Amino acid sequence: MPDIFLISGVKADEMPLPLTTEASIFSDGTVRYVVPWTFTVPCRKRSESDSWECQVVFQSWNKPADEIALSPIEEFLDAEEYNGDLQWSVQSVSADRLITNVRNEADKSRLIFTLVLTKNVSEA
Repeated sequence: MPDIFLISGVKADEMPLPLTTEASIFSDGTVRYVVPWTFTVPCRKRSESDSWECQVVFQSWNKPADEIALSPIEEFLDAEEYNGDLQWSVQSVSADRLITNVRNEADKSRLIFTLVLTKNVSEA
C-alpha cells in the first residue's frame, strides 16, 4: 500500500483501511489508488476578490521520488465536476507535481491540487 498522506490538512477523518480501497495496476506500471476520504484544508482569501484559494497537498512520507511519482489521473481538471455544495462554487481547479528538495532527506514526490472557490449568494 502506498504511504501517501495529506500534508496540508487542518482536520481529516481517519484514512480508510487498505481493505476498503481499490488499486488498479496497469501494464505500464501505473497504479491508480482510490481512497474515499473526508478532510479539511486551510484556504486563504485572494486579495481584491471575493474568492478563496485552497491547496490540497499529498506526499509520500517514506518512499523517495524515484520510487513513487504522484500525478493527477487527468491532465485537465474540470471545475464543474467538483461543484455540488450549496454554500461554495468551485471556479477553477488545477494540479501540479513537485519533487521536494530538503537537505539531508531523500527527494519526495508531492501532488498539489489548487481550488479557487467563491461563496454562493443565497437568493431571497
